[in-house]
Amino acid sequence: HEPLGSTGIRKIIKRRFSEAGLEYQKPHSFRHGCIFEAIERADGAQEMKAISQNVGHSNVGYIVSVYGQLPEKTLIGCINNLRSKQHDKE
Repeated sequence: HEPLGSTGIRKIIKRRFSEAGLEYQKPHSFRHGCIFEAIERADGAQEMKAISQNVGHSNVGYIVSVYGQLPEKTLIGCINNLRSKQHDKE
């Protein structure tokens, strides 16, 4: 068999979503979700660089700016944690 191209893969994904009664999502949204989850779990610069390299981006800043947008609840939690750390130092 010949390898599937992007059109063939999209057709399969569309069919599977339809069979499951779900709204179609583009394949890139899976990539975005996986990278976002990996960024959330990363602990430090080395792991961020590993994620970046693994998905084919040499610049860590790119994955952070494109895939690393935090949901509002997470953003508020992070800011509150920073505030708590400052109070602990005082």
